[in-house]
Amino acid sequence: MTAVMHNLDRLDLQVQPIELGSNQLKDFKVAHLTGVAKTKLTEPQWKELGDFVKGGGTLIIDSAGGNEVFTNDMLTQLAANFPSGASQLEAPLPGDHLLFTQIAEPVEIRYRTFARHVLLENMRMPRLRGMDVNGRIGIFFSAEDISGGLVGEPVDGIVGYDPATATALMRKMILYAESGGKPVAATAQPQR
Repeated sequence: MTAVMHNLDRLDLQVQPIELGSNQLKDFKVAHLTGVAKTKLTEPQWKELGDFVKGGGTLIIDSAGGNEVFTNDMLTQLAANFPSGASQLEAPLPGDHLLFTQIAEPVEIRYRTFARHVLLENMRMPRLRGMDVNGRIGIFFSAEDISGGLVGEPVDGIVGYDPATATALMRKMILYAESGGKPVAATAQPQR
């Protein structure tokens, strides 16, 4: 992702893991949280995430592999910690949302083969959900895998986006966060 953002957008990402709940998020614009199993974040962890998002940060959550247990745990905890915006996570963002129409170039949505056998509907639309925080999407949520797609491997048994789509969607979310939710023009492909 770092190379993609550098080459296409001249944006240099500084990617590093942090220990959630230790007040390390304050210096970041984007945080990515993913998981594959039962997950219960602590009160200090949710406080840090809440302060981060309310302070202008963008939180991207995806269920690695499309794990339903992680999805359900996160949706329940998001509803408890962001009660005024939780209902926004019940349905995907509409296809005409700024993220899909005015942030970089359009994306052809493709799901992994396994996901196409499981999901069965809306296979040409992304299923990203978003929660508005202070007039912009502060939390992006995907029950479908993005993280595994970012690795670039065509692994089967994953309910999620293919690698090219996962990368393009993550790029759009990062550009959205960087612009504060404003349109970002598509960039020219680098010269070879």
